[in-house]
Amino acid sequence: MGNAEMADRMVKMFIQRATDDADELESVIRTGRREQIASAAHRHKGTAKTLSANRVACWAERIEAAAASDSIGELLSMVACLREEHQILRNEIEHPNVDAQGQKE
Repeated sequence: MGNAEMADRMVKMFIQRATDDADELESVIRTGRREQIASAAHRHKGTAKTLSANRVACWAERIEAAAASDSIGELLSMVACLREEHQILRNEIEHPNVDAQGQKE
């Protein structure tokens, strides 16, 4: 397996796990366990950065930084934004020649 194939496979695996990761984040946010929130966000951020999923990494980093001080509602709003970025990335991977408006490039 070549490097490009391996990278493609890793990104696809990340996308498949993204929903579970966001669900986990949401769950620990609802419990209020701030150290676990930061830990889950940090883990997701690291994987996203490794795969150059920078917008996803940015939202995970925001959640990690906000875990200690922001309200549960604000953190949940950030997870919603993270989920949106997951969907954008999923669309880019599944439909690489289609722009954000659904037009073929």
